[in-house]
Amino acid sequence: MKGEEKKMLQLLRDRFREINKIAEKDGVVLLGSNYFTDFPVNELAQKYDLETPIYNRSVPNSTISEISDMLEQCVFELDPAKVFVAVGDYDIKKPDFSPDEFLNQYEYLLYQIHSKINTEIYIVSVFSDSPIAAAVNKRLRGLAKENGCKFINITSAINFDNRELRVFEALRFYFRVKPICFSDAMKFAPVN
Repeated sequence: MKGEEKKMLQLLRDRFREINKIAEKDGVVLLGSNYFTDFPVNELAQKYDLETPIYNRSVPNSTISEISDMLEQCVFELDPAKVFVAVGDYDIKKPDFSPDEFLNQYEYLLYQIHSKINTEIYIVSVFSDSPIAAAVNKRLRGLAKENGCKFINITSAINFDNRELRVFEALRFYFRVKPICFSDAMKFAPVN
């Protein structure tokens, strides 16, 4: 890792550490790389009246090992009820990408989260049009099953104009932390 990248990661750690002080516990954390970095989750959550606090702790241009090194500030300090892991979109672009090594690092990342906090983990498919992505996502689905996680496939949104909205619609159902109440259900009921 270059000096500039280390400096940027440290600045991001410091920023997350500061904003985590005012965050609510038992919310939802999005942990990702490039795709989730600019994902407008707060705007979309507001549009759909989601009351669950959602924190985007994605790290731009980060590999899975860099994400793993930032778990304290990105996940553990928030003690979330749910974590959505969406990493790999940056890793898969590297010419020396090894699916086996990536999956081993992914499994270690899941182990770190499981051993430190009690949370539900959702593995979000690698969002990439790389020819390798389909095979990696198939293996991620199996990894999710082996490790007591849920797998969410968002790759169908790649071909749509409004990708963010399509991805949010795929994830929205899983963001709820509390059971649905009658007034929440009425928001989704069809109007005659």
